Amino acid sequence: MQAVLKDPRNQQTTAPVRIRREKKVTVELALHSDTGPFNRWGWEAIEIPQTGFVKPTPQTFSGRHLKLSTQVLGCLPNAQPCSNCWEREQRTIDPDLDLQPYMINFRAESRMINLPWPLCADDKCRRVEIKFYFTCYSRHHGGQYGYD
Repeated sequence: MQAVLKDPRNQQTTAPVRIRREKKVTVELALHSDTGPFNRWGWEAIEIPQTGFVKPTPQTFSGRHLKLSTQVLGCLPNAQPCSNCWEREQRTIDPDLDLQPYMINFRAESRMINLPWPLCADDKCRRVEIKFYFTCYSRHHGGQYGYD
């Protein structure tokens, strides 16, 4: 698997992504199979974590899927947004969702993101884009990640 961080406004993959709390970012995942057609593995979707801007997925999904987990490097392990940023974030979250504080807020219509059709004739590569933003400023964590 290869992951590329992209700025949705500037699709050049070599352009730096300036990380800010309100900055929308896209991670492009390229999934490759070295041992034959990708569909041989049976993966149908990628499951992303439940956040405020991800609509809950019904439990009826029965296909094989990959689970995406994230870690913000440059922060303390298991870093959470500061109380001020989390209070601001909670104003936009459905009060029926009981969510723990998170540093990355994904944006998707569902927790399950279907893997697209093959990108090449031999079906050895699939590519999917996942949008997110950070919920807290870098300077609230000692300025250790991204730019402010």
